[in-house]
Amino acid sequence: MIGAGAWHLAFEAQVSRPKAMSVNIFAQAGVPITTVKDLSPTPPELELFARIKGLVGEEAALLAIPREERKREQRQRLREISAELDRTWARLQERAKQLRLDHDAPATPG
Repeated sequence: MIGAGAWHLAFEAQVSRPKAMSVNIFAQAGVPITTVKDLSPTPPELELFARIKGLVGEEAALLAIPREERKREQRQRLREISAELDRTWARLQERAKQLRLDHDAPATPG
């Protein structure tokens, strides 16, 4: 009988999973992954979302440090993150306002 914590080891020994190199089609073709270029650019909206998510995550990590234990650099970084998020929020609000105006504007006959 297999112990409660070791059942996955017995299962893994029986299962043949693909290795990381065999999953990559470029490696199978003999093309080094370092020479592969991404031909599908990331849409700007996703880049902005990733940037915001990164800033919010960094802010959360810094805020998790008790205030009295934060170093000067950490306090400065929190101020920078806050300012950047405020600027981003203002730009998003302006964009939303412009989209509403564009949507509500009467169509001009062409």
